[in-house]
Amino acid sequence: MLAIAGFPTAAWADYRVPISGDTWSDSGVWYTSATWRTVSFADGPYVSINISKAPKLRSGSPDYIKWRIKVTDDGPTYAINQTASTYTDLGYYGPPGTQFRNKFARGTTCSNCDHSFSGRMTY
Repeated sequence: MLAIAGFPTAAWADYRVPISGDTWSDSGVWYTSATWRTVSFADGPYVSINISKAPKLRSGSPDYIKWRIKVTDDGPTYAINQTASTYTDLGYYGPPGTQFRNKFARGTTCSNCDHSFSGRMTY
């Protein structure tokens, strides 16, 4: 996709798009994705997410990840646990064509821990 100066580059909607990233070690620090995503009819047009690999605690157990959808303001916060295939419905964020960004933070503050996550998202 070609980016035009002054306009955000959008990721067009799809079904179960791979997502990945890293959280900060402090659970109070949120990361806002630079990628704008565009709602479609792929899931009704609801946004859903699956985290198949969550950040790890020092013990090696998976932490949960806090997730928000940002259209113009932050949406509600969801606590997403690591699961093999279960999707969490993050709600309705406008008609098809509405653009949003993901915001996320790890659930528990943890220094010297694995901060990476991966999963899939439908929007």
